[in-house]
Amino acid sequence: MEIRLEKVSNNNFFVYWNNNTLVGTFEMDCDGYYYFWANDSPGSWTSYSLRVIADKLDEVNKPLRDLTEIYFKNDASKRIETR
Repeated sequence: MEIRLEKVSNNNFFVYWNNNTLVGTFEMDCDGYYYFWANDSPGSWTSYSLRVIADKLDEVNKPLRDLTEIYFKNDASKRIETR
């Protein structure tokens, strides 16, 4: 099972299963990271389905996560130790 993203705006994506069933959205929050919002339709989720969604969410958030790691790595190297 795979999911497909369709960009809705600069900060939102529709999330579809490969059978074109809309399952929710990825929406950017004020911290710059995307979060998954499931559709209001009732139902249950398998652990596999949740992993597929989580993996895609990690993929979408990777560029910002990489920049954040670089920032903090560089920031830590500029600190002066005091004792």
